[in-house]
Amino acid sequence: SKAKGQNTEVTKVELSGRYVAPVAPGSPDTVNKPDFELVGLIVITPDISYFFKAVGPKATMKAAAKDFDALVASIKLDK
Repeated sequence: SKAKGQNTEVTKVELSGRYVAPVAPGSPDTVNKPDFELVGLIVITPDISYFFKAVGPKATMKAAAKDFDALVASIKLDK
């Protein structure tokens, strides 16, 4: 979905499902947890792109949703 920062457009991505990832970079051991959510933001500028990502249990992510939306609203690019 699209959202607005102070003076730029932000693409917001939300995914939910099972979180599977190495416990550390290069580790053969993995975490495998159900009911997780990822919220990502993409800010594209002519010079560079910025990526923000938060991952956690659905309940935690839901509790943090207003703060994440406030982050989006605060994004301002110097021109």
